[in-house]
Amino acid sequence: LDWTRGRPRKDVDIIVCHVPNIINAAVFSALMDASSVDSSLSFFKSPVIRGSISYAFWRGACKVDVMQFFFSLWSLGILLVESWVMVKLRAAFQSELAPQRLPEISVSRDFIG
Repeated sequence: LDWTRGRPRKDVDIIVCHVPNIINAAVFSALMDASSVDSSLSFFKSPVIRGSISYAFWRGACKVDVMQFFFSLWSLGILLVESWVMVKLRAAFQSELAPQRLPEISVSRDFIG
């Protein structure tokens, strides 16, 4: 390794946890129950707990958040297109002599629930 460039050297601590099956719903449920008992939440300072929460978030929960964001954008787009189509249809129906009822486009309403 070339250390002549003057870059600072940093020490690294690597900690490995050998607890099998620590990433499961029972562990996180127990953490939530313990948070009501310990008001200082000092157990969250443990590297094992912090690492397991970080691992679970970046492996699964983050993907759920991203998908929820994209579904929100998709439903907003559907609502905007539906309102634009309704404005265009309203202009077409108002040009006729007799007022008629507009057809209902319920795609976005059914999608959102």
